[in-house]
Amino acid sequence: MDRAGLSRWVRRWRVRFPGLVAGGLCVVAALAAAAAPTPPGGPVTRFGGDLFGVDAASPSAAWAVGDTELNHHSATVLLHWDGKSWTRAAGPLPGTLWAVKALSPANAWAAGDLETATTFETLVLHWNGTRWSRVPSPSPAGLLGSNLVALSALAPGNVWAVGNVLERGNDQTLVLHWNGTSWARS
Repeated sequence: MDRAGLSRWVRRWRVRFPGLVAGGLCVVAALAAAAAPTPPGGPVTRFGGDLFGVDAASPSAAWAVGDTELNHHSATVLLHWDGKSWTRAAGPLPGTLWAVKALSPANAWAAGDLETATTFETLVLHWNGTRWSRVPSPSPAGLLGSNLVALSALAPGNVWAVGNVLERGNDQTLVLHWNGTSWARS
């Protein structure tokens, strides 16, 4: 296993193990519920990679996010449910997406991290109803960088993301807030 693969594996299990089991069960349950019209025994998706987060704005507007490996680096997986089937919505883009929050069919957020040559940076993407685009977000520089693992939203101008500033054995919490214009550390 090369450095990128080992780093990805260590990060995934070291930082996320407690929430991974519960999060994985939620993803499976939500994908199964959203895919109810699929014939019995049929696959929910045929996309490679791992899924870590799912949310739905309506029965015909759901998102699932995660990552896959592309050229020995993490690449995002963004899947969209239109009420009938799952399709790849964008990418793959560099990075891992751990969470997604759908406010409406035309407003959704996804968050995770992006591995650079020396560190990890926060990764925030926004869906405007037409396309996903990266939105600048604070990335405090810990020894290993920073990441985002969960999202919550009260309104289009009131979105929260949480994660870690990654140190070896002494991670610090990271809370970001979207005020409708920009992300700021809270």
